[in-house]
Amino acid sequence: MTGKYVDNLELMPGESMDAFWGRAMNAVFADAFVDEQTEEGVRRRIDRGDFRYAVRLMREWFERKPEDVEVLRGLKAHLLQRRVEVRAIKAGYARTYRRKKRERRVADDVRACVVCSASMAGKRGGAQTCSTKCRVKLHRKRATNLGQ
Repeated sequence: MTGKYVDNLELMPGESMDAFWGRAMNAVFADAFVDEQTEEGVRRRIDRGDFRYAVRLMREWFERKPEDVEVLRGLKAHLLQRRVEVRAIKAGYARTYRRKKRERRVADDVRACVVCSASMAGKRGGAQTCSTKCRVKLHRKRATNLGQ
């Protein structure tokens, strides 16, 4: 293995091979993380939709090289624009999912109002009447039946 963090890796006295390989893999990923701290590496992450990782890359990049602040500002603007686009797409998917779910629920609903026998498609599960008018009629009918 080669790299900034990997060159000096040796098996420590009393260290198991599992622990050594865990340490070696962490070093390899640390090298890869530093190598991704370029404009194209961060843009690739942003375009992929991996915003948290992109922000983490930009923070570490700024700590390592604060003089690249203008490049990082451009990347931040790109990230914000892309995030708005992704949120709009996800919101569209959510709306479509809810609409289709509602359509399936209405199509499966064959209940009828107990007062006027109208369709109750789209009403909540425990509803007995199709409208406020019918609910009031049902209530008054029951009240008169109790009074007799």
